[in-house]
Amino acid sequence: MSQFPIDVRDTDDAYIVSIRLPSDVEAGRARVVHCQDGMLQLELPKAHASPAPNFEGTKPATRHGEDVVEEASDMSFPASDPPSWTPGRPGGGAAG
Repeated sequence: MSQFPIDVRDTDDAYIVSIRLPSDVEAGRARVVHCQDGMLQLELPKAHASPAPNFEGTKPATRHGEDVVEEASDMSFPASDPPSWTPGRPGGGAAG
């Protein structure tokens, strides 16, 4: 178990306790697990690097930081192309 540097300040109204957390702690998800008889227990979840999504049909990233726009463009083809339309008369015959 690693030790976290703790600073305690005594003010007129309260004790202020500061704890320096390691960089791999996801502080936004920290929560009080237990607080009774002078004991405060915290849960400090570790942050996990989540891999970038790899949707079916995409090519695997060949290097870190592959161009996201390029990959999105590859994923949208051919859905991003507008449908073909040729002006003409009803029934498919050309106007004229």
